[in-house]
Amino acid sequence: MKKSLIVFISALSVLVACQDTASKEEADAASEDVEEVSADEEEIEEEEEVFEADEETTQKEKEIVEEAVSLLTPGGGYDAEAAYKVVYLYDEFESEYIKEARIAFFVAKIRLTIDEYRDNMETGVTDHDHTGRYDNGVSYRQELKDDNTHWIYDFLQETDPEFESELFPDNFFNGIIDPLGSFFDITEGDWKQAYADQDTDYGQAAAEEAYSNKKLTDLHDRLPEIGMTQNEVRNTAWGSPDSVNKTTTANGVNEQWVYPRYKYVYFEDGVVTSIQE
Repeated sequence: MKKSLIVFISALSVLVACQDTASKEEADAASEDVEEVSADEEEIEEEEEVFEADEETTQKEKEIVEEAVSLLTPGGGYDAEAAYKVVYLYDEFESEYIKEARIAFFVAKIRLTIDEYRDNMETGVTDHDHTGRYDNGVSYRQELKDDNTHWIYDFLQETDPEFESELFPDNFFNGIIDPLGSFFDITEGDWKQAYADQDTDYGQAAAEEAYSNKKLTDLHDRLPEIGMTQNEVRNTAWGSPDSVNKTTTANGVNEQWVYPRYKYVYFEDGVVTSIQE
């Protein structure tokens, strides 16, 4: 009997210990849940604080955006210069309207860039520039793209093409999409791809392409030289040939480019090997 009592007490002690352990584990788990909720709440509060501004500041910044957007619409006379000045300090905004301000600034900058291009076209800049380089509008149009495409892509990669705001009238984004396509050969699909593909630096790629184009443009006043590629020769003062005589052998491809006044350029596998004048 005594032995049975001892066994019973031992079993009871184990049971109580297990219950205490389970209770402690449940309490610890509950504590962790509370901590996680608190952490989540803190994170939410921190996210909200990113755009935390007093009511007066928020209202003022909203009115700035509204003024800029108004100036960029028919009612405001499409006054890009005035809109640019109004929203120029958008990066100092403290409220959530910094997104709208940034977009309005970009629209204004794009329009100012195109306005300058059009003004130069009308005043005859395509006849020549300070280097005497331009003889038609093609070169100037290419320079417009080369000088601006890199910063345009920087903006596009940071801006959701699906972004909507009560401050923007219907089709406001057309003020971006239309000129991008008409003057910079960037489509709405290109914008969506750039925004979705954050791993690729489209701005840097555009800058590298612009540098390559500039190197070719700098050849315009030069004559063909030994070692040039066919593309480089086309961009020299001689330009494209009147005709091409091509010979393919077991050793490769030879070409003779024929120019006016009995001038010739000879290529072996796409590289200039001799020039005859």
